[in-house]
Amino acid sequence: MLMAVQWPISFDRPAWLWLLLVIPVLATISTRSLSGLDPYRRALAVTLRSLVVVLLAIALAQIQFVKRNENIAVIFVLDRSRSIPEDLRFKTQEYVRKVVSETKGEHRFAVVGFDGRADLDMTPSRVGTDILDFSMAIKPDRTDLASAMRLALAVAPEGYSRRVVLVSDGNENIGHLADEIEAAVSNQTAIDVIPLAYQCDNEILFDKIVVPAQAGDDTQIPVRLIVKSRRPTRARLNLYHNDREVPLTNPMIDLSGAMRPDPFTIPIRLTGGGVHRFDARLTPLSPGDDTIPENNRATAFTFVEAQGRVLVLTPPGNLDDRVLVEALQREKIDAEMRGVDEISIDLLKLQEYSVVLLCNISSDTFNEPQHKALAGYVRDFGGGLIMVGGHESFGAGGWIGTPVETVSPVSFQLQNRKVLASAALILVLDRSGSMAAPVAGTTKTQQRIANKSAVLAMRSLSPQDIIGVIGFDGRPEWIVSPRRCTERKLIENSILSLSPAGGTRIFPALQLAYEGLLSLSDPVMIKHIILLTDGQSEPGPYDTLCSQITASGITLSTIGVGDAMNDPVLRNLAKAGGGSYHPVHNPSTLPQVLFRETQILRSRMIIEQDFLPRSIPPGGPAMVGLDGIALPPLGGFVRTQPKADAMIPIIHDHPDHLDPILAYWNYEMGKMAVFTSGWWTHWGSRWVSWESFGKFWAQLIRWAMRQQGSTDFDIVTRLEGSQGKIMIEALNKDASYLNFLRIQGRLTNPSMETDTLHLYQTGPGRYEGTFEVNDDGNYLVNLLYKDAQQEQGVITTGMSVPYSPEYRDLGTNFALLEKAAERTGGRVLDLTTPPEVVFSRQNLPITVSRQPIWRWVITWLLLPLLVLDIAGRRLASTVAFSIYVELSVLAVACAVFQAWHGHLSSWVAVQAILLAEIVGWAVRYRYIVPTLQFLTHTVAALSSASQRSTRSLSKLKGVREQVRMQLDEHNTGDRMSEQITLEPSADTRRRFDVGDQVAAEPAKDLAGSLGRAAAKEIDETAKPRRARPGRPSVPEDDTTSRLLQAKRRAREEMDRQDKDERG
Repeated sequence: MLMAVQWPISFDRPAWLWLLLVIPVLATISTRSLSGLDPYRRALAVTLRSLVVVLLAIALAQIQFVKRNENIAVIFVLDRSRSIPEDLRFKTQEYVRKVVSETKGEHRFAVVGFDGRADLDMTPSRVGTDILDFSMAIKPDRTDLASAMRLALAVAPEGYSRRVVLVSDGNENIGHLADEIEAAVSNQTAIDVIPLAYQCDNEILFDKIVVPAQAGDDTQIPVRLIVKSRRPTRARLNLYHNDREVPLTNPMIDLSGAMRPDPFTIPIRLTGGGVHRFDARLTPLSPGDDTIPENNRATAFTFVEAQGRVLVLTPPGNLDDRVLVEALQREKIDAEMRGVDEISIDLLKLQEYSVVLLCNISSDTFNEPQHKALAGYVRDFGGGLIMVGGHESFGAGGWIGTPVETVSPVSFQLQNRKVLASAALILVLDRSGSMAAPVAGTTKTQQRIANKSAVLAMRSLSPQDIIGVIGFDGRPEWIVSPRRCTERKLIENSILSLSPAGGTRIFPALQLAYEGLLSLSDPVMIKHIILLTDGQSEPGPYDTLCSQITASGITLSTIGVGDAMNDPVLRNLAKAGGGSYHPVHNPSTLPQVLFRETQILRSRMIIEQDFLPRSIPPGGPAMVGLDGIALPPLGGFVRTQPKADAMIPIIHDHPDHLDPILAYWNYEMGKMAVFTSGWWTHWGSRWVSWESFGKFWAQLIRWAMRQQGSTDFDIVTRLEGSQGKIMIEALNKDASYLNFLRIQGRLTNPSMETDTLHLYQTGPGRYEGTFEVNDDGNYLVNLLYKDAQQEQGVITTGMSVPYSPEYRDLGTNFALLEKAAERTGGRVLDLTTPPEVVFSRQNLPITVSRQPIWRWVITWLLLPLLVLDIAGRRLASTVAFSIYVELSVLAVACAVFQAWHGHLSSWVAVQAILLAEIVGWAVRYRYIVPTLQFLTHTVAALSSASQRSTRSLSKLKGVREQVRMQLDEHNTGDRMSEQITLEPSADTRRRFDVGDQVAAEPAKDLAGSLGRAAAKEIDETAKPRRARPGRPSVPEDDTTSRLLQAKRRAREEMDRQDKDERG
């Protein structure tokens, strides 16, 4: 333990350290094998080899750097679910702000907010900040403590002592906190808890309704109601069966209190097949007896086997399909016709029918969940769906890109451009500041609804069509430049990015749209502009522009939104542009208005002409007994394109292609067929009078009918915490158990999301399966079972969750919170706990972080020393070896300094270079003095040359004076030379003229001595010129020669003196 505290290193595989025992043996062998080297180099080589072995051992042992940190990281986990009272939620946020702002030091904090989903509100940051935001609730009807704790443990920074502060009521309904508590223990993370205490003392709660999952027709079932209350009280009970109130003998019920279950049983007779829904509600007689009204309701449903019921859906008030319903009824088909405004379509309602017919209905009649329900009815629940044509059906009705097209045997959009001429649509959308106004009753703005409406219009177009979007306020701008509708996601994102700001100027936007359509290079069949605005605008030359628009074959429609729209201007624009004007006072209806306006572009998908449909044998189940007979003519149809696996028994002949009139296929668990004609009062009047009209439709519907379920199975569904559970007891007709069944199917949740569900055998004839319950609403399950003989059947069941489990918990779960604190070594705090207590080290271990550094050891220590070892043995030059030493020391020093300081700054790099130089010069110490001499030679040479120059100049000056004196004497003697004869004696002063040897000779006459010839031999013409009056005359050649000789002798003497000084 002492070593662990003193040395900040550890080893992950310490067994490799036994390799250090090889060093003595290696040193002995190396000493003998390197005997040829000098002692110094041999010792260095052995040392380097030993260091290489040491580094190799610690690298293989996976050395780690151990760092100890005294700082704390606190992660606040805040409950924002619906069960937390609003005042407690605000107090919690203020407390966290106070703790964070008043804490000082190097501590860290983070904030995690959670309900049914956990989010990171604040990443790990240093304490002392006042900037702190809290996220809004995302899924407030659920509480997932486990995912919140998982996120908190994940974001805790390394190297800090970790503490989680959980602020919640402890009521979880998704996941299990106990699993994450064990993870916190293993991570040495303490969980402090701050219980948010509250208590509903007065409360009435509807626990559940218990009904059979399946029942037979015309049977009586017991509807069991279970109610709880805090205190003894009385309440009024209302029960509804299929939206009709059930008369009760005594609707007043007595509740015993203390949250004891009070059961009430009411018998109900079920008549007719399909789904039977039950809805029960409680009303306290005294308002003070109840706190949470949301939990005063319970729902349930029972499936009754339906004998082939058929639903014919038509547009509101449309009676064109009455003839079809009557023909089916004559064929003994249980069919009922309902307008889409008379029935609420959802997945549960569709279970009442075996087949659903959509007769000439546009896609905007249904919302997005209903579109998903229609597709799920076929795909997941084995239902039959038949789509009948008309001017508002298929692609002409905007069904392109919907979930129904996915399950259809034909594609509603045409991929072949030769078949369908394209259209161009320019949407001119107002994005002025007034579009930010909210729509009454919602939080949505007019701009948001307008954007989504534009997206809906874009989706209804074919990929060959051209779409352009202009956003305008004070000036127009292309949001989507004109392009084909192939990149739908990109176009959709661009439209949804429109945000309101600025004023309103309509004319420049319309001008830009007009110019955009004129600039199209591809020919289009239809060109249309739609202007959408909510306000007034500056005047402009609208009449001239509209004349140009109509002259170019372009139409213009206008949509005015809200009460501030300029109604006369918009109406006149639409009239002059050959389009329509749509005043919209309720912005929520804008999607339907804009969708209807784009119908002009989709109308080209309709073919209105008489033709004779042709059957292609074999015609399949719908054409049994009808193959080979002539079919009546039809007056029109909607163009579609068949998919690869579709059966097409009836077609429309065309020279270039074949258009399907009847197509069908099996899609996963269900079936779907399309009849692209119809609209009996317009296109199919001669088909209605056809004698086989009823037979044809009856056969097609019987083929599409859903397979009936089994009545020999006992099915129970119930809610257990956050999970739904299905239990099936399978019996044969002789009451024996059905074993080894394979049961699997699809689960559809309230959000219309599907998941695969498997049931497993848990006992004789008993099968069970579970699924997650994360939302309130209806959970529907359709199961397909097979036995060993491959006989199969369908089981349809489900479960209803009437309200969020947040309304079921009436107080704080102290037990769970205290368990979390006790198990992890945490504490139970409250909203008055001082900040220094929250960030104290109580019950927290010292944090030790281990960072593997064995790769660093190999790269920066082992490899440089290995290279140095090789260089020490291979390089004979001390200088070359010292350079290798410098480079190795530099690499090691840089690595060590960087590891020590955490970074490599310029000053640290300079230190590493200085250290490397010192070690390198220590190796080549013998070269220090020569190197210094070499570096200082130039300076010394320059100094010596300066001194010599000074001495030479002094000597030259002395010679000059001597010569001057000699010349003076010479001038005097010249005047006396004609009368006086010199004696032959040596004249020592002539050493400066002719040298020592000549000076030792007997003296001649002055003229001969100076001129080296007798005076008499001198030609008269060579005599020197007479000097100027007052100055003696001297021969020029003799004077120059003597000066040069004197200078040479002086130079030789100085060179001799320099040699003596250096010697």
